[in-house]
Amino acid sequence: MPPASRDRLQAMLPTLLSTSPPFNQDGMVKDVVTLNEEFMARFPKDAHAKERLVRESCILELIGARVEMPVPRFESQAEDVVIYRMLGGEPLTREGLLRQDEAVQDRLAEQLARFLSQWHAIAGEVVEQRAIGGVGSRTQS
Repeated sequence: MPPASRDRLQAMLPTLLSTSPPFNQDGMVKDVVTLNEEFMARFPKDAHAKERLVRESCILELIGARVEMPVPRFESQAEDVVIYRMLGGEPLTREGLLRQDEAVQDRLAEQLARFLSQWHAIAGEVVEQRAIGGVGSRTQS
């Protein structure tokens, strides 16, 4: 991990240490590090990435209160870094999904459909009030 990133994390959360695989700088818009196998820290790479992170924070806050499925919640946020608790489970990949039996695939599809239905049920006015924009939600009746 670059010294500046390590120093920034230690200043924000002195009790957390990077105990996981190395600092991941492969992303196009952010660098990522895992902290104590419990938290993720993301560092935007440029001004555009910082703007995207602010928008992402607004979206996560909005949908987190309106969907049943857990979504990341930024526990610490600054212009140059966000830190959030990792969600339980594993990423849903195509390969992982295809390895499951039909009953598990059906259950996962139902969960995904419920999440998307809840997300898209958020009233357009609410999205506009948050100045998120560009989130193709439909209005509720």
